[in-house]
Amino acid sequence: KSFMARSGSLRRPLGSEAACQPAAPGRCSASPAPDPTAQVLLPAMRSERRRSPECIATGEMRRKLTSRRQPGGFRVRPYCDMGGLDLLLSRCAPSNGVVSVCPRTRAEPMRRRDFIACVGGAATWPLATRAQQPRKMHRIGVLWHGANAEEEAIYLAALRQGLRDSGYVEGENVVLEMRFPAEQYERFFVFAAELAQQKVDVLVSAAGIAAVACHRATTTIPIVAVNVPDPVGRKLVAALNRPGGNLTGLSNMAVELTTKRIELAKEMTKDLSRVALLVNAADEIGSRAYIAEGEAAGPQLGVAVVPVGVRDANTLEGAISKISTDNLQATVVTHDGLFYVQRKRLADLALEKRLPTIGFAKEQWEAGVLATYGPNVPTLYRRAGAFIDKILKGADPADLPVEQPTKFELLINLKTAKALGLTVPPTLLDHADEVIE
Repeated sequence: KSFMARSGSLRRPLGSEAACQPAAPGRCSASPAPDPTAQVLLPAMRSERRRSPECIATGEMRRKLTSRRQPGGFRVRPYCDMGGLDLLLSRCAPSNGVVSVCPRTRAEPMRRRDFIACVGGAATWPLATRAQQPRKMHRIGVLWHGANAEEEAIYLAALRQGLRDSGYVEGENVVLEMRFPAEQYERFFVFAAELAQQKVDVLVSAAGIAAVACHRATTTIPIVAVNVPDPVGRKLVAALNRPGGNLTGLSNMAVELTTKRIELAKEMTKDLSRVALLVNAADEIGSRAYIAEGEAAGPQLGVAVVPVGVRDANTLEGAISKISTDNLQATVVTHDGLFYVQRKRLADLALEKRLPTIGFAKEQWEAGVLATYGPNVPTLYRRAGAFIDKILKGADPADLPVEQPTKFELLINLKTAKALGLTVPPTLLDHADEVIE
């Protein structure tokens, strides 16, 4: 554009005011050469205070208009002092053109709203870049003991909740590679080796046999053993406060609670002298620990403790029948995944044989066994999420102490007691956390 001046009734372009090129950053000086293409007649300048539209690119720009009397009219010389702003605006130009801040060029001037939008958008570039960076997908291997996710639904839901508590959402930043050995001893070790070969970030084992299988499968992948009985006795860790290897986690104190469960059976069964201790014979290490604990507690409580082994679900019914025919008066169930999965069938068989049965998990109590005593197992799986989080953030399992439960629940099923013809002592009812009427 050119600036025009009025001389009488004649309007003519000021030849000396041609398009300019910046002589230095932030400065604009007019070139003496005329601009032959700029032949557009502009309205007469009413006063020297009239604002040059080329200088109105932003409110940050200062404008100075100077006037000098020339023959034939006024000569208007706009002057823009912008510092380094022209460089910023030139980089913020739209893709279909370049916005120049020089007031004498023919490029379109940038409006205030365009400038604010440009600068505001530039301020968000680092945030947008960070938002577009892909989040790392952590792979967690989980070795269960049941046959499918439905059988492990309660514990699986607790584990997922624990991961969410620490900021991990399945499908977004964590993947669970799960295996279900269906309580078949050999499959625990096959699946543990398979997960180790996939080089998952962390291995999670559910219950005793799974922990042993994972521990044998790898010495490098961190392992979080959940609901594991006697981790020191199984030689999974050197000590609870300092595991010293690649395994840590949460113990259920199942072996130590064997004595308490036998004592509970004696209090709830009149004249109890012989009690069956139901163990998973497939888990030789675990069953030996339970039997040793039970036989040590028997003389102290004045009862004979008789071990009865079950190797799989197919042998459960025969084991309950043997307990009945051997005139054992009650059954104490040791903490094992087999008896958790078969809890409904176990409760029904025990009621059929009129055997008072003491279990270890709330789900068994809900299924119909006479009473249970032990920790709230789902809270152990939820707590595992914190261990996984620490390990993914760089913690060494060797330095993470194995945690033990501090709260235990006594749950009594009065409906089952009535069906068995038993009267539960009022002192036990007073101490019970929950009672099924």
